Amino acid sequence: MEGLRGEIEASRKRIEAERERRRQEAEEETKRREAEKREILARGGNPYLIWREAELVTAAEKKRRAAEAKRREREAKLVAQFALEAERSEASAKVAALEGEYDLKFQKEMGRDAKDARVEAYLRAKSISGADVLDPTGAAARLDPSAHMRVVDAAFGLGRADGGVVQMVAAKYPAVEATRALAPKRSEAKGEESPRMGSRGG
Repeated sequence: MEGLRGEIEASRKRIEAERERRRQEAEEETKRREAEKREILARGGNPYLIWREAELVTAAEKKRRAAEAKRREREAKLVAQFALEAERSEASAKVAALEGEYDLKFQKEMGRDAKDARVEAYLRAKSISGADVLDPTGAAARLDPSAHMRVVDAAFGLGRADGGVVQMVAAKYPAVEATRALAPKRSEAKGEESPRMGSRGG
């Protein structure tokens, strides 16, 4: 409660001090005007006319300064607007360029020509003859995939796959070293194959 009273008293003193300052300034202005009036009258002039002219000059100067400030503010807004529009235009151009690149990349990777090229490359890589069409004339009565395509089947696991299949697997897994440790070996006496890991009988 004491603190609140102290704040109220301090506020009242500040208000009174401000009023006193304004009163003193008004008195000084009145004295200055009276002295100026006597001086003008002594010169034979009209103090009210001179004061009116001074007020008009002051008002005109104030108006000029306000117009200048408004003009500068308008110019600053225009400059900021131009900068923002330029930034947006640059961003739009970048987006359009990226979209163009994405469209071109999509056409290269997902377009009809790209799909056909990938299918042809796959067939050439998988076919024994290296052709991308197995039966272009359609005259073959039957197409056996194993006769035209390199397929990793059971023969590969038994070590009987042809060189093309082995090369295909080696190209797919370059870090794996080929070995024939568990491949079946051919019997020299009978010319028959016998697995190295066979029965334990004698």
